[in-house]
Amino acid sequence: MWLCRLCRYEGGHARGHFERTNHTYSMDVEQRCVWDYVGDNYVHRLIQNKADGKIVAIQDQDGILEEKFESLTLEYSYLLTQQLESQREFFEKKLLFVEQEAMERIAIVEGEVQKVTQEKDRYKEKYEQSEMERKRLEKKGEEERRKFEKKIDMLSNKFNTLSKELSEEREHNKCLQANQKEWN
Repeated sequence: MWLCRLCRYEGGHARGHFERTNHTYSMDVEQRCVWDYVGDNYVHRLIQNKADGKIVAIQDQDGILEEKFESLTLEYSYLLTQQLESQREFFEKKLLFVEQEAMERIAIVEGEVQKVTQEKDRYKEKYEQSEMERKRLEKKGEEERRKFEKKIDMLSNKFNTLSKELSEEREHNKCLQANQKEWN
């Protein structure tokens, strides 16, 4: 398949298009080669003529164009290498800055974690101390309760015994008063 380089015509036979329109250059789309119908050969470079704006093939005399092309290629490669090196340096600096910033943030967070851990340990110690104190007081309270219950039991027994003795003494006193009345 051939494509006209001037009007992009691609239908029918390219030679017939040249004869009808006098469009000189056609490109083989598959091979990407340009054919010159006037010169009856392939051309390697096309440029636009400044005088009339027509597209013409460049004729390389004594390899001057090839030298210029190589020189431009070398210059372009050098500029491209410089730009890539500059970008690499820029992004390496940027990456270094980001890494430093991340390390600083990590150090700050680690410091905060350490503070929180220490505070947690202090509260845990206080909790354990208060828990021990609570158990000690609970045990002491239990001992006091048992002691008071024992004392209450003892006093209750003593009260019951004394109440019983009082009742007996009163009964005995009544008997004595009755006997005294009988004797008097």
